[in-house]
Amino acid sequence: MLAVVLVGKGVAALQEAGWIGLGLVQAPRIDLLGVYPTWQTLLAQLVIAVAALLGFWINLRGGKPVPHRA
Repeated sequence: MLAVVLVGKGVAALQEAGWIGLGLVQAPRIDLLGVYPTWQTLLAQLVIAVAALLGFWINLRGGKPVPHRA
């Protein structure tokens, strides 16, 4: 959860500095959770959340790699 908050706040800071554009969307702004109504912050947070969930899932499987089909 901390990574999701940090990436949201980090992208928002880059947007305030003018390094990343602003693509506003219809979404709530929750400063405490690092949720801002731009597609850039929400997409970055979604990517981090999916990566974390994937890591947890792999860990629950015992760290075994996914078998490859030939």
